Amino acid sequence: MSELFVHRYGVEGGAPLLAIHGVSAHGRRFLPMAPLAFSGADVLAPDLRGHGRSPSDAPSTIERHVEDLLAVLDRADVEQAVVVGHSYGACIATHLLSQAPDRVRCVVLLDPAMALPSKRAQEMSDGMLAGDIGYATLNDLVVARRAGRSAPAIVHSDADTRLTAVEGPTGWKTPWDRDVVAQAWNEMARPMPTLSTRRPTLLVEATQAKLVTDLQRDGLRSQLGDELTAVAVDLGHMLYWDDLDASCTIIRDFLAVHAPETVVAR
Repeated sequence: MSELFVHRYGVEGGAPLLAIHGVSAHGRRFLPMAPLAFSGADVLAPDLRGHGRSPSDAPSTIERHVEDLLAVLDRADVEQAVVVGHSYGACIATHLLSQAPDRVRCVVLLDPAMALPSKRAQEMSDGMLAGDIGYATLNDLVVARRAGRSAPAIVHSDADTRLTAVEGPTGWKTPWDRDVVAQAWNEMARPMPTLSTRRPTLLVEATQAKLVTDLQRDGLRSQLGDELTAVAVDLGHMLYWDDLDASCTIIRDFLAVHAPETVVAR
């Protein structure tokens, strides 16, 4: 099995934390959060299959992503980790909890994209793939990726694009594989997994995005009971770009209770 490329940052020898990014993103997305939300953690942040510098070979199902992530933990000699996931990464995190609960200490789900209505998943997939075009210059790509973002998010988006963009035969693009991304949206329309083992879980819903549904909330609550902490914030899907401090405070407060070694005085 091909190995994922793993970004590692934070505190060497600190409490292990596995950060799982969303579709079309990369492992460095969590870097600005590290000193604010989990300042005591040793962060393992892989580029998922088909993203960034990781391989794109099929299949790219959720089960394959879970296998990849378990291999990341094994190679780092991590028995159990705090798991933080955003969007599709949060969806994968729930499946990781379902399939390998002993490897998960607690879970942070940032505006998860899971159990989506199939029509909406298809529409979002079509929109993302239609925008997968090459731009003549890096600046053209930077400007294009500002669309629909808040002023604070534009600052992060600009920096993120300049950090990760690559120039190919069709021009400047962000590095993700079309087939993997198309498969990801199919996976996000799958039913929620069965969570037979409960772990402390934080659900942060970005209400402007309208991705978290009653089905998700009720499904998590029915399976996790009082292990679930649900917080709603009036932010967009890229909540940690819209308001980094507020997003990190919510995460930090949760981890201070359930994984205090990940949080140290700043």
